[in-house]
Amino acid sequence: MGICYDGMLSEEYKTAPLKIVWVLKEALCEGYLGKQLDNAINKKQANPTWQTMAYAAYAVLTGWASGSFSKWEKVPTVDNGVLKFLRKVAVVNVKKEACIAKNGLSDNTEIWGSYKRECDLINQQITRLAPDIVVFGYPEMLRGIVEEVFKTQTGGKEYLIEKHFGDFASTVAEANGRRCLFLWGYHPGYYHSEETGDHSQYNYFTAFVDAVREFRGMK
Repeated sequence: MGICYDGMLSEEYKTAPLKIVWVLKEALCEGYLGKQLDNAINKKQANPTWQTMAYAAYAVLTGWASGSFSKWEKVPTVDNGVLKFLRKVAVVNVKKEACIAKNGLSDNTEIWGSYKRECDLINQQITRLAPDIVVFGYPEMLRGIVEEVFKTQTGGKEYLIEKHFGDFASTVAEANGRRCLFLWGYHPGYYHSEETGDHSQYNYFTAFVDAVREFRGMK
């Protein structure tokens, strides 16, 4: 069982206009997650997880300073370099060993167990990344991870959902001395089709951008 080394996907995270951390389950491959991203960029190929994240990251990272966020139809494709914007974000997986299931699907009981064993390390990792936005990708069964991370990062506050944007539950709170947006929704890999269906990447993108736009207005 190989280890996946996550966190900043490149040094570009340090100079990003907005620090975004996706808190997810586990990686599909062992090794450095940043190198896996570079391979995807070079090959101009990406799984649904990378694609979904990249579209949202592009819009909010390029639009944060001005408040003018890109519309869906203006976002670059994978062939046109959108994956490069993931170099400016970070990913924290609560299970550090790569997934070994043949179908690539996570075992939620395993994920929860990994979090319980490594919760101190995981929360220290998130704290060091000093995010402005924390994005959880979990089903209801793993709500406990969302609640515990939120409580740790906010110094003991109870997790309460303030608002919904599409599939995302949104909460804004002071975390480690900075105002932080916490978004909880389905795992980005759940969104396979780009524009059609209730759980399309278009819907993830739209809800994500709407939530960030409101958050920006609070800053």
